[in-house]
Amino acid sequence: DIRMCMALITAREQELADEQGINNLDRPHYSDEPSQTVPLHYSKKIH
Repeated sequence: DIRMCMALITAREQELADEQGINNLDRPHYSDEPSQTVPLHYSKKIH
């Protein structure tokens, strides 16, 4: 079962990260995901 294999790999990766003191909260990013950034709009200064 592929799902069980992936779970085993994920668990081992987590064990290795914990041993090295790495806190891995990264998630995959996809090109079609909406951006999480908020654009800043600059207005011209009045002199």
